[in-house]
Amino acid sequence: MSIGSQPAKKMWSCIGLAVLTLTAFLVILPTQAQAGSDVTFKFTQIDVPGSIYTAASAINKAKVIVGDYMDSNGVFHGFAMLPNKTFKTLDYPGAATTQAWGINDKNHVVGLYTDSAGASHGFEFVSPNKFTSIDYPGSSFTVAYGINNSDEIVGTTIDPVSGSQVGFSDSGGTFAAITYPNAPTTLASGVNTTGVIDGFFIDSGGVDHGFVLVSGKFTQIDFPGSTGTEAEKLNDANQISGAYFDTAGALNGFAADPAKNKYLTIDVKNSPSTVARGLNNADDIVGHFTGTDGIEHGFLAVP
Repeated sequence: MSIGSQPAKKMWSCIGLAVLTLTAFLVILPTQAQAGSDVTFKFTQIDVPGSIYTAASAINKAKVIVGDYMDSNGVFHGFAMLPNKTFKTLDYPGAATTQAWGINDKNHVVGLYTDSAGASHGFEFVSPNKFTSIDYPGSSFTVAYGINNSDEIVGTTIDPVSGSQVGFSDSGGTFAAITYPNAPTTLASGVNTTGVIDGFFIDSGGVDHGFVLVSGKFTQIDFPGSTGTEAEKLNDANQISGAYFDTAGALNGFAADPAKNKYLTIDVKNSPSTVARGLNNADDIVGHFTGTDGIEHGFLAVP
């Protein structure tokens, strides 16, 4: 079981190549209290105009949001939504598809692109138009999910020796594998300013579990009562966003402060499926949900 879409997964004046500038389509969704908490959020729906799928993946301190959308031809594109509520499309030059997964406070973006042969590569984007491909040494599959303010990048890859899926960190071109002990599959999803990494692993029984990695020590993270948990991003307070399956099999978003044993469900009202993909230090949360129309929409949740 894997929640993610990949195999077991300062305001910008100009964010990219300016291939396309779009006016954001925003809908204010009902505000709701979260189970077991007095915290409430204002949910704003995010849709790239003309898209048939939109997902928000990360948000930085300037409230720049990045993610991906699918056009009417079924092609994935990366996007950034600026604080003035306009979109910029982020497509790796010459790529067949692009997805943006992470952003730091310097507005450096990381993600995934597929080439014409269908191979998957990570990338880093630096405004105004610098794209750099990221490939784990010797591997044919790389995805960059998160980036911190020191430009340390984390993600997942296929280990060229074992053939298993492992996480990785990339600091200035120096790669290190991240493997949860005895797990056949590991993905590193986020990294914060202090170098704390989170992500998830799939155990031998096929169940997802979140983790936090601090100074080489793993701590398993499971939403209480869940049947599967994936940690997505974390902020500088080591608070985590992610998703979990409940006992009825429904997919729910969550935010957590594991050190304080605090877990909070983040669900869009009346949605059968919500995923919280990213959060910033102000506790703004982004992600995506399935609407009553059956279409996937992005969201911003502000406490």
